[in-house]
Amino acid sequence: KQWYQRRVRGTIGSLAFSLNLIIIVHGLCTLRKCCRSAVALLNKLLIMSISFGDFLMGFYLLYITAMDAYYGSSYCKEKIEWLTSTTCSALGVLSTIGSQTSPFAMTVLSFTRLFG
Repeated sequence: KQWYQRRVRGTIGSLAFSLNLIIIVHGLCTLRKCCRSAVALLNKLLIMSISFGDFLMGFYLLYITAMDAYYGSSYCKEKIEWLTSTTCSALGVLSTIGSQTSPFAMTVLSFTRLFG
């Protein structure tokens, strides 16, 4: 069962990381085309914000999968060390920022399309 979870987590993480990176890079390359209209620029920036949040979550999933493979069955012995590490704290911050950026950007995007 654990190998299945690790594989699914790694697949979702790598897809989220790589595909959102492509969207962010493409968005940055085509940003000048949107400068003609404020609404188009705002839409582009909000879509890139959604991609950035999902990119952070993909990075988080990939890193957690790597740490799961690293610790493996010895996690229980190393639990306190991992939970008190700066890496775990930094991943927690990234996870929180990533999970809150996407819904916020989607909400703002919805309001701009509804009222603007």
